[in-house]
Amino acid sequence: MTIIGRVISKKNHKVGRGFFATSKRYKEFENDALMQLNAYRERYVGAIGIYLTFEMKGRLDTDLDNMVTSIIDVLQKKGIIDNDKNIKMITAVKQSGYKDWQTHITIKELK
Repeated sequence: MTIIGRVISKKNHKVGRGFFATSKRYKEFENDALMQLNAYRERYVGAIGIYLTFEMKGRLDTDLDNMVTSIIDVLQKKGIIDNDKNIKMITAVKQSGYKDWQTHITIKELK
């Protein structure tokens, strides 16, 4: 599956001591990603591995760990994965120099 658009970090800004609030930009990303995933019917329960490839526009860059977290949260909210605690393996790659932002996602059940 593929999500088109820039992945926005869920924990954008700090509010108070150690508390991170989601931003308006994250909510827009989340809503757009959830709509894009409407056609995806697979559901995963139990141990899984996730493979992520982030294609980034031009020379722009962002933190890999924040992109991974945002995508996993969207997958869980959509019900594609039942619980992020069941992720036993993650492979994530970010690549620059693309015409636009895209995230390619492959999920595999693990034994």
